[in-house]
Amino acid sequence: MKTEFRTSRPRIFPVISRRGFLKTAGAVLVGSRASLRAGAAVNAVRYVDVAGSAGISFQHDNAASPEKYLIETMGSGCGWIDYDQNGLLDLYLVNGTSARPNTSKHARRSALYRNNGDGTFTDVTIKAGVDAEGLFGMGAAVGDYDNDGFPDLFVLGYGRCILFHNNGNGTFTDVTDRAGVGNLRKWGSSAAWFDYDNDGLLDLVIANYVDWSPE
Repeated sequence: MKTEFRTSRPRIFPVISRRGFLKTAGAVLVGSRASLRAGAAVNAVRYVDVAGSAGISFQHDNAASPEKYLIETMGSGCGWIDYDQNGLLDLYLVNGTSARPNTSKHARRSALYRNNGDGTFTDVTIKAGVDAEGLFGMGAAVGDYDNDGFPDLFVLGYGRCILFHNNGNGTFTDVTDRAGVGNLRKWGSSAAWFDYDNDGLLDLVIANYVDWSPE
């Protein structure tokens, strides 16, 4: 019996020069970039600064000094809060102050802007009682800690924090001492409300930054 062995013909791949490879790769990249640009043009999202026309004139002030303290390099946060429960989000903006107590030449206040429902806001800070004057604020956390249906406001800052209880009539009351959440002599940088023990009441966690003093 005669056995025949057949071998398959080797597959021959085209040889391409380095220059040819670079030309091909370049054409692919150019085509891809053109496709991306076309897609970007279709899906472009454009933002417009409307703060001025909306009536928001707040300006953050870090009370910069010749000493250039660490805290003066920090910005402050803000929070959305429907404080009057009319279905429209209002805006609370946190401000800074002098790093050294009682050295400010002018008052620096945080600000609460009420949403008018027509694309504009009204400054109701003084009426609401949430100016937090004298606090070098870092941010804010919103939560209804007493379950009365109105969101309360916790403002973080250097040296202390402030808890404003929402009275339900457009005003707030400082209940920090009574609530025991002053966070005194610490640099509160962030906070969150959450029900860690699932008892139906919001609990508060505060994140503190470094141990620092201007002295």
